[in-house]
Amino acid sequence: MNQVTNISQRNWESATKVKLLDLAPYKPLFPKATGKDWTIKRNAGVSHTVKFIPQAVTKCSWQVETFVNKELRYLPLEQACKKLWWWVRFHIEWVRDEEGKEQVRSPRRLVSDGKGDCD
Repeated sequence: MNQVTNISQRNWESATKVKLLDLAPYKPLFPKATGKDWTIKRNAGVSHTVKFIPQAVTKCSWQVETFVNKELRYLPLEQACKKLWWWVRFHIEWVRDEEGKEQVRSPRRLVSDGKGDCD
């Protein structure tokens, strides 16, 4: 068994935590979150989330327009993707979904909460 498969989920989470950078300068680039939680499907799993994400992207893309225009607009695609990945990595705390829930946050909710998981 190699070292990667030998790491427990909890050990991986603590080993990959980073010191987060200040999110405050970026919050004005996103609309204010409503703070409401919506249940789309009860007892949803990852496969349901994967099916739902294209709908969420279509519905929420307006929420990132100011951020994209200021931070990513004129970058080549690969560079924009890398910059976005690193921005999320160092500004948003990774937290596991609540037990038994598959949570999808809108961009404004993600920035407002300052935390989320991979979806």
